[in-house]
Amino acid sequence: MSQAGRVPVLAFWRTEPLPVAIRNLCAANVNDIAQGRDNALTAAGVPCISGNTYALVVYAVDTNPGATWAGRARLVRYKLSQFTDSATDEGDQSTGYANPLRSAEYTFQQWPYRLEGSAAVNRQTVADDVSDTRPLGTPTAAENPIQTLVDFVDSRGAVIVDANGVVTSGVTLSCDEFVANDQTGNPDPSTIAGALSPPIANNPNNVYGFYACVRGGGVGNSNISGVNQDVVLTIVGNVAGKGGFPKAEAADEETRVYRLSPLQTRVLVRGVVRKQG
Repeated sequence: MSQAGRVPVLAFWRTEPLPVAIRNLCAANVNDIAQGRDNALTAAGVPCISGNTYALVVYAVDTNPGATWAGRARLVRYKLSQFTDSATDEGDQSTGYANPLRSAEYTFQQWPYRLEGSAAVNRQTVADDVSDTRPLGTPTAAENPIQTLVDFVDSRGAVIVDANGVVTSGVTLSCDEFVANDQTGNPDPSTIAGALSPPIANNPNNVYGFYACVRGGGVGNSNISGVNQDVVLTIVGNVAGKGGFPKAEAADEETRVYRLSPLQTRVLVRGVVRKQG
């Protein structure tokens, strides 16, 4: 997912059912599973009991030019699943996949690392223990290709334009509503920085055609862990590149925009893992 011109915005874990062939293998070995006996499935970390596995999903804005896409930017999605689409046995796992909750001491926040003493160990490249038989290494594009969801996304930052579509001033985005208080009742600085995604510091080209406000996005001293997060997603289109709207005009290219009105939605994250009662 890391590439110049591509800005990750939103990442989350979601559950997805095991592939049919893997579910059939689980059913064929149900006696071992019920009696807690180790076999190839348990060694490979196949979650036969739950029947579901975790997948990491990342949404990003891609501004790289290409012959296929005509707009200024596009919304893309990357998914790292435990099993490949064509999986037929427990060995057909995506390279570099590591179950974020394989052990009780692992958390979503620390993935892909685990602590070994005082050192952080990358679980994508180092096995968890001697029984861990999953394929190690860096995830490959062939196994987990990036998918383009929509073209003609705006590549600019938030701006104010006049009646002629000319930029008159820039706008500094803020997610003040999502800033949590610390233990003393004051705004937690880490949640101020983490509420906006992508953070301004990590987005030098000011690409905000798609951005998110995330409650609890920072890791700090705020007393909000263990509760459901909510997220506001905003996407801004730009017709530059379509017929009648040139993508590259002339000297005024950087001041004239063909932006569309923002679309916005709010999502409540309803995960139940390690939530407070």
